[in-house]
Amino acid sequence: MHRIFIVEDHLVMRQQYAAFLERENTLEICGEATNMKDALDKIPASNPDLVIVDISLDGEKDGIDLARSLRVQYADLRLLVVSGHEGATYAGMVVDSGANGYVVKGDPDAFIEAIHQVLEKGKYIPL
Repeated sequence: MHRIFIVEDHLVMRQQYAAFLERENTLEICGEATNMKDALDKIPASNPDLVIVDISLDGEKDGIDLARSLRVQYADLRLLVVSGHEGATYAGMVVDSGANGYVVKGDPDAFIEAIHQVLEKGKYIPL
């Protein structure tokens, strides 16, 4: 069973991610956070295999900042950044942050595929 931690500031999106993940019998949610500080406080005790990070978070820091911070603290932790923005610019920022993958919101199949690719193969950048 792979443990998934979700960092998303919108409740509806967190609920949607949970609904997608419930259909996968090899994935379980081990924690949630709404911003960078909350995530950094909760992740150590949650012991996730993968952190799903929204690129846009409320507060002073965004998902790219969180991905950079997590990469420094947890070199082996898998990071998947999700965004409502398409394009190579955002994908490049995600790769530069040290994240393992980038997926655009809106396609449940691509979301689940991205999770499995990052967990099994280490990368998912669909560009």
